[in-house]
Amino acid sequence: MFPKSCFTFLGGAAAAAVVAIGGVGVVQATTTDYEWLGTTSNSFTTSTNWSNATGYGVPTLGTTNSGPLAVANGGTSASPSSGSYMLYSPGSGITTTFSGTGNLLIGATPGPHAAIGSATVASGTLVGDGNLTVGQGTNADTALLTVSGGAVNAYDVQVNGGGTVAITGGTISNTVATDSSFINNGVVNLSAGSLTLSDAFSLGTTGGGTLNISGGTASVAGTLSVSTGGATTGSITLTGGSITAASAVALGTSPTETGGGTITFGTGSGVFEMTGFNSGSPNLTFGKNSYFNFLTGSLGSISINGASLGYFQGLVTAGDIKVSGSTATTSEFAYSSSSGQGIYKLVGSSVPEPATLGLVSLGGLGILLLGRTRKSA
Repeated sequence: MFPKSCFTFLGGAAAAAVVAIGGVGVVQATTTDYEWLGTTSNSFTTSTNWSNATGYGVPTLGTTNSGPLAVANGGTSASPSSGSYMLYSPGSGITTTFSGTGNLLIGATPGPHAAIGSATVASGTLVGDGNLTVGQGTNADTALLTVSGGAVNAYDVQVNGGGTVAITGGTISNTVATDSSFINNGVVNLSAGSLTLSDAFSLGTTGGGTLNISGGTASVAGTLSVSTGGATTGSITLTGGSITAASAVALGTSPTETGGGTITFGTGSGVFEMTGFNSGSPNLTFGKNSYFNFLTGSLGSISINGASLGYFQGLVTAGDIKVSGSTATTSEFAYSSSSGQGIYKLVGSSVPEPATLGLVSLGGLGILLLGRTRKSA
């Protein structure tokens, strides 16, 4: 591809440039940048919401646009503006693509205004032939992508410091099985809809990473790394919904690391499912400070293909499964199996039998009540 300086831009939109090659005029396709400022409204199709700086243009809804999308309605941290968030809601069946260098950049672009940005996808499909990147990596800046309906699809997903992704009803997915995704000092909240990743997924590549699941489904086809070693930290908290790992899972990487990775089961019935477990060469591994953590009273469960009761009990004994962050005992858990999946969860709260000894506190006095069963006549 020719450098951008070879191209002529007309009216802020990309135009074709005629380049002489071997004495022959060749029409070379060009790319432009599309930077959302939200100057007048949150309408995607209103031209005045887009930057008109040299080399910048207005994308066309429902077509392929050559170049990256940058959302920067918050301006820079040094000079914030009051632009509206970008709303993409063209209705079902409409797909808008950013191709070539088609990164989807939310508050994370090299554009002149970018550092803070927010966008909502409510319907239709938004596609980037590059990275979906949310957040600059500087926690002082903020970036928010909300997917309440429709879909966002890119080569990979990157959520950096200051970046938050909220999936409340739509879908985020990546298309390339050789492109890894990560959360690095950012946060992803999944309450409905889905997060579907076709390759590896890492939390805390150089810092921390947080994934909160209260509903919906997440799936990872490649290796799931919850912390990547050293001082990095990663956490997945399940209070509902599920996450499925189809390959290896690493909670931490080393017995000497100072960080660690945890998968916590809070209130509710969240499920961690592993379908790519290899019992002959275990590919569920733990580093220092890394473990499954069941909060007291949690209804969550671990589901691992082919895992036996003995395997789970071994994890408890090794400290790889804990209760409220403390050493657990195997008697605190119940095992079952279904369709080849071994399932492990906390023993449910016991319900007292009718004839039990109870202690009732009344007016500050302890009164012992002995339950009695009536004899049959």
